[in-house]
Amino acid sequence: MVFPLLGVLFVLGVVLGQCAKSDDVAQPVPTAVPAATEVPTVAPVPSATAEPTATAEPEPTATAEATPAPVDQFPPLSDLPEQAAIFRPPTLFLQGPVSSQATIDVIYSRAVEALGAANVVNEYVVHPDAPPFESGNTIRVEAALLFELGSAEIGPDFIDVLELARLLFELNPQMTGIVEGHTDVSGGDEPNQVLSERRANVVRDYLLARGVGADRITAVGFGSSEPVADNGTEEGRQRNRRIEFDLRGLLDPRPS
Repeated sequence: MVFPLLGVLFVLGVVLGQCAKSDDVAQPVPTAVPAATEVPTVAPVPSATAEPTATAEPEPTATAEATPAPVDQFPPLSDLPEQAAIFRPPTLFLQGPVSSQATIDVIYSRAVEALGAANVVNEYVVHPDAPPFESGNTIRVEAALLFELGSAEIGPDFIDVLELARLLFELNPQMTGIVEGHTDVSGGDEPNQVLSERRANVVRDYLLARGVGADRITAVGFGSSEPVADNGTEEGRQRNRRIEFDLRGLLDPRPS
């Protein structure tokens, strides 16, 4: 009985020795996994959705108030003489308002060509409100001829004026003319009308005889209805016994 028991104890010792040896081998101490530091979960702050920048509505463009026109630099038309081209032998006066300098330049150059620079006085004024240009089409020849009381005879002092008229007709085939006869009030209306027509026709006949076409010149009598001076004086009556011309087309500003 002793031997079997000893055998069992021997085997048990061997086993326990083996176990002890096993226990001598350092068993890895499990590294303690540090507890995860808990990062406090910060609740996400909702991104402030940038409110769309309000597009500034364009302020309505202020309608520019009309800039006040500059102070008018032009004299009133009422302060200017009537637009006209008046020939007071031997000088042609260009006067009154005209809308553009270009028109004035054309008229002046044509007047100088016809009469010479020494015989043309340019008194035109540029004015934006000038009436339509007409004076270039008509030259008013004032008191071209004077007559003795009751007479229709052309005095020798006025032949030069008639020759100038003839020359203008000759050099300007586009030109036409009206001869106007006038009287003073010394006679009655009917005799004065007849006398004024005789005076106008004497001048027309003179020009026709020197080559001016009959279709280019007309004679008209006005009697005593258009005086230019006081009929109450001898000097005034003398000035009213006259011939005047309207010469048309001589200074026409349109291109020829």
